[in-house]
Amino acid sequence: MIIKPEKWNSKILVIAHGLRLESSPIRVNIAIDQFTQELIDAGWMIAKTSYRKNGMIVRDAIEDLQFLNEYIEEKYGEANEKYLYGRSMGAKIAILIAESEDSGYNGVLALGAGMGSEDKENPLKVNYKPKIPVLFLSNKTEIEKPLEYIAKVEDKIMRKKKGDGYV
Repeated sequence: MIIKPEKWNSKILVIAHGLRLESSPIRVNIAIDQFTQELIDAGWMIAKTSYRKNGMIVRDAIEDLQFLNEYIEEKYGEANEKYLYGRSMGAKIAILIAESEDSGYNGVLALGAGMGSEDKENPLKVNYKPKIPVLFLSNKTEIEKPLEYIAKVEDKIMRKKKGDGYV
């Protein structure tokens, strides 16, 4: 699903949804709340995919988001700015994308990051080396894993600084 305002400002928010039960219908919707309406009014495009199937499908979801981005670029042109918003399992997906060499995104918003989300059939592990900014938003009951991720990222940065003069 793509919501494109009449006067698109070449900015996109892509949404990576969280876990859905395998038995749930495959569908996509974008809730038009105050936040999304303000983005649309400001000229932002908003895009979301249902993913090809439901369940714990981290690797497939990453591919489906890539296909969505390719479709948008072919149909509407390249964006000047592109951000990825993920919630729960979608946040883990967004973090994995942030760690990829050329994600095409400017940053990630990870809400309630389901860092324990694991695709048993086709697992992907975080490498603690994000290439773009990641902003975590979590409540107290789910803060442990994001804090652990941040600490490991900081540790890698500090070791690199000590090892090769990285600044």
